[in-house]
Amino acid sequence: MIPNIIPTAATGVMFSFLLNPSFGILKPVYEFFGMDARYIVNLFGTSKYAFWTVTAAWVLSPIIIRRYLRLW
Repeated sequence: MIPNIIPTAATGVMFSFLLNPSFGILKPVYEFFGMDARYIVNLFGTSKYAFWTVTAAWVLSPIIIRRYLRLW
């Protein structure tokens, strides 16, 4: 059971850091397009977006990991 839990938890932590509105990847993207970074939606903290964010993270994590491993 533990070998199944650790990668899932690591993926969750990885996406929570990536999508953090204070220092995640969304802040530079917003600033690049000239948008105000104060209006970044907390995708995991808002119940309206949390389900879809978790679903997208679950679907995209194998794609991102495979892409990353090919680069090495």
